[in-house]
Amino acid sequence: MALTELTTEAMEEAAYAIYAAFTDENGDAVTPNANTIKWTLTTNNGTIINSRDYEAAASATSVTITLGGSDLAIQTGETAPVVRRRLTIMWEYNSDLGLGLKGKSEVIFPIRNLTRLPAVVP
Repeated sequence: MALTELTTEAMEEAAYAIYAAFTDENGDAVTPNANTIKWTLTTNNGTIINSRDYEAAASATSVTITLGGSDLAIQTGETAPVVRRRLTIMWEYNSDLGLGLKGKSEVIFPIRNLTRLPAVVP
């Protein structure tokens, strides 16, 4: 399983896109089997965000997952200026090693907690 940490911050409740390209056990590009790409969005401690558990994505060598609104809302108790989310992506593919092999990857990304920004006084 690969782990990627993004540094570009999402803004709380704004649009944010995560690009995912799929590879086999050798790191070669692969198109996942039909109807096997799923993704889950969680906090760092594993709480599922916005019911985004095993969301389906169309099979292609790469996909863009667009998040926004409640996906990027700050949760109760999150008071840090920047919070982190995890997007876990799972897929199945075929290769010389066999059919229906499992792939899994995780992306950690920061969200700017705008409610923590100081008020602007005119």
